[in-house]
Amino acid sequence: MAPLRRSRTHQRGNALVFALLGLLVSALGAAGMIQGSRLQARREAGNGEATILDNLRGATNNAIFESMALVQNGAAIGKNGTTVTPVTVDGELVWQPRIADLVAMGYLPPGWTATASTLNNAPYAIEFRRVPAGCVAAACNIEGHVVLEGPIRSGAVDTDGAVIGPILARIGADSGVSLPTDPTRIVGFGNTWSLSNPVAGQPAGVVAVRVGTGSSGYGQFVRIGDSRDPNLAGNLTVAGNTLFGGGGGTHSEFRSALQVDAQPVSVRNASGADCVWLRPDGVVDILCSGSLSATSGVFRDASGHATSIAGTGLVTGGSVAADGGLVTSAMTAFGTDDPNALVVKVGDLFVRNPTGTALLRAAANGDVTAGNDLVATGAVQGQRLTLTGAVNEGEACS
Repeated sequence: MAPLRRSRTHQRGNALVFALLGLLVSALGAAGMIQGSRLQARREAGNGEATILDNLRGATNNAIFESMALVQNGAAIGKNGTTVTPVTVDGELVWQPRIADLVAMGYLPPGWTATASTLNNAPYAIEFRRVPAGCVAAACNIEGHVVLEGPIRSGAVDTDGAVIGPILARIGADSGVSLPTDPTRIVGFGNTWSLSNPVAGQPAGVVAVRVGTGSSGYGQFVRIGDSRDPNLAGNLTVAGNTLFGGGGGTHSEFRSALQVDAQPVSVRNASGADCVWLRPDGVVDILCSGSLSATSGVFRDASGHATSIAGTGLVTGGSVAADGGLVTSAMTAFGTDDPNALVVKVGDLFVRNPTGTALLRAAANGDVTAGNDLVATGAVQGQRLTLTGAVNEGEACS
């Protein structure tokens, strides 16, 4: 019976080992789950921070866009009774709107209260300036940043990559962070831009977001001096004048209907004189040299009478009124100096039937020849009358 007791004792020992191993595995699994939950919470915190920074970026860009001309000229910007006046930093004007200013000006929603990060209680700082230094008005770009004025850390020293990573991924090329390898500079995502770390001590883990005309978010706006094609998909309303082209062979091209409401369209010459007017009442005025070059033209009145002019001649469904007469190379009809006459310039005058037979000929020497009977209801007078048949004196001529 002794061997049996030893076997049972051995089995109880194995069961205890297995139970301890099970507890250890469960503990490790629970620790892993806790670590995973903490990591997920940090990532979610990073996404939440990215949302706040993105809203601050959009609000600042909108303020810059709406006040571009004022900023380029070094003036204060204002809206809804709130004014942001630039200050001089290192000899250059810098605009430093507070978050409360952006709320009051309507660039952030009413009730916005996030002025410091929940990650480290560091405040958000916003500033932008004109670049390059000393630029002239319309040639100035506007660049700046939104900075979280404190490092995002995991523990006392290490930067918290689990939080910073989602911020960079969410905002993209406009986001940047000061790295442990060189914390003196904030480097943009993908090393696309950089700026000096403005936080005291220049620690690693400081996050910033770029704003202004050089930022990716600002690419949606068309700005002064912009050489890009905006490719607008909707209407464009302009209260003032619109100027197209800059000379030197440039031109304006319209690929859809061009409509001008209740206003004339003028075409000017090089001297600035209006040479062609297209008036809204349908009248076209051609001035300056006054010539019209066309292969053909059709004119139609309100009654539907049409007159066409082409290289082959003039065709009209109505009458032709010519105060100066009708003039051709061979004759003049009803001229102003003799309105009742047909004047043949060279040769004879013929009256022909539709087949081309001359029915009447008035020769240049004054002879008149009729191709058939000459019927006169009145007297026929002439210096000489030639009879081609026998007649009796005193008889009527027929």
